[in-house]
Amino acid sequence: MKYQLNQLSDSLEDLLHQAEFMANHAMNNHLNPEQIENEFDILTAQIWDIQEQVKALNEPSQDNQKAGEI
Repeated sequence: MKYQLNQLSDSLEDLLHQAEFMANHAMNNHLNPEQIENEFDILTAQIWDIQEQVKALNEPSQDNQKAGEI
């Protein structure tokens, strides 16, 4: 589980760098509105994916649930 959490942490760090890059380019007018929208759509999808992975890690597995019932 520690490995998975480290991967998620790395993914979030990458997302932060992407967001910073987008903000800098948007402020300098290097991205048009369509490009900004596309980049935000990509970031949003990646955030949703990470959120689902975190939820899956937090849910007890079926094996653990059955072991607790015994």
